[in-house]
Amino acid sequence: MSIITATQVKNFGNIDFDTSDSIITDILIPGAEAWVESHLDCKLSVQSISAEIVDGFGFSLWPKVKPITALATDTAVYDSWTAEYVTGILFTTTRLYQPKEVHFNAGAKRFSLTYTAGYSTDTCPINIKMALLMLVNRALLNPSAKSRQAANGFGFSWENLANTDIISLLENETFKGVLD
Repeated sequence: MSIITATQVKNFGNIDFDTSDSIITDILIPGAEAWVESHLDCKLSVQSISAEIVDGFGFSLWPKVKPITALATDTAVYDSWTAEYVTGILFTTTRLYQPKEVHFNAGAKRFSLTYTAGYSTDTCPINIKMALLMLVNRALLNPSAKSRQAANGFGFSWENLANTDIISLLENETFKGVLD
């Protein structure tokens, strides 16, 4: 499910000319969302992840798929080296923390867990929604730029549509960790 809708795109851009919703919902929104996911290194769709985490890195774990939105309530982090479950885990959007004095010691794919990552329409930060609306509207309202880019051999690029205003909207939503 997409974070934004064709109706929101049209309302945001004051689009009163006839354009097919399927172009917006099937091509432009998925393209803009894929670019934002790549730019932020996060998921914009909610998904359940069962993962083995590469490294303990001391006091926290850095799962690859972000943002972390929930941990499975019936599951703790499993340490394959000690064959024990680590409980009492706290989390932010990018890390898992052990609140006790215990550290997550390093070890290749040593820790495994199940968690939920990604945003839903209701939980997505407003600056990401705004960036998506701006990107899709620029793609709709600037067909000459798309033609000019293609004629110059560059092809269509979301990066070219994302000027500093969109990049600055996304600036506070970075999910890249030190292990990425």
